[in-house]
Amino acid sequence: VFNNSAYYDALPMNSFLFIIIAVAVGVVLNALFIEIGHLLGAKMGHYKVTSWICLGIGWKLGKDGKKHGTIASFDGLTGETKVVPLDAKKSNPRHIIYMPLLFLLIEVIGLSAEVAICRAKGDSGNVGSDPRIMAWAVFGIIILAVAGMVYVYDIFPAPLDAKNDGYLLTILTNETNKEAYNQILIAEDKMANGLPVGDTPIYDSVTNFTARVNDVSLYQRLSKGDYESAL
Repeated sequence: VFNNSAYYDALPMNSFLFIIIAVAVGVVLNALFIEIGHLLGAKMGHYKVTSWICLGIGWKLGKDGKKHGTIASFDGLTGETKVVPLDAKKSNPRHIIYMPLLFLLIEVIGLSAEVAICRAKGDSGNVGSDPRIMAWAVFGIIILAVAGMVYVYDIFPAPLDAKNDGYLLTILTNETNKEAYNQILIAEDKMANGLPVGDTPIYDSVTNFTARVNDVSLYQRLSKGDYESAL
């Protein structure tokens, strides 16, 4: 598609402007897919969503229990969905990770079909073809390329500069980490609202997540001067 100058001549505008618009649409579309996936996954996994930000725009749950629109920074590539488990042992964070991947699968299937149909109808070798239709094939390919870059970052199995699902997926492979992660979410929500964290579980099985939960208990005891218990 990109090697045929006839297709560029059929574009409805300047080719560079067309590509910039396609990239912008791809970024917004995939950001929405990821964050809506997080939102639906939170509902499926039995979490309360306290904040939903997509590309800096979204809403936060106020102390009055109502959603308030906001423009805010976020820890993530495309946005951030903050949640609190309804049950530390039963709430399942894996749904939050898997739902965006389901949206990616639907997007790939839909856009691949769209590109194939447009290329077939726009091929000058076919009777009744219209080369202008090829512009939509180019549009779909660019959006797929953007989706590939965004999701490779999101599912990369290691911690990156911004919060990503891939790292969580590698950590949340056992039940102990899952519960510890939920305890972290509960503690962070309480601290964000100026509430005392209270007692948190102490884990004998030490992992990246259980160590963080144990640290909360440690610093609570140190703040109270209970050094013996802290040790």
